[in-house]
Amino acid sequence: MENVIKSVTEAEAEAERIKQEADIKCADIIARAEKKAAEILKRSEEQLKLYREEAISKAAKDAENAYKKSVDDSLKKATAYADEVISKTDKQVTETVGRIIGGNR
Repeated sequence: MENVIKSVTEAEAEAERIKQEADIKCADIIARAEKKAAEILKRSEEQLKLYREEAISKAAKDAENAYKKSVDDSLKKATAYADEVISKTDKQVTETVGRIIGGNR
């Protein structure tokens, strides 16, 4: 009977030792996981900041290019319109100047 009690006592002591080792390992794993999580969070924040800056920069460039294209298109249209108006008025101006110079009113 003493052997059984001694075996049970030893088993309980061994179980307690194993539990304490497991608690220590668990605390270590938790500490490393928290540290890793903090590192991942920091890297993620830095990457998101870079992505945001890149997106803002790209949007600004796209807007500038769209503005330039719009100005260029408007300039082409205005030039074409001015050329058309000038070509139509050239004939009338030439006839009017000819009448004034030639005396034919």
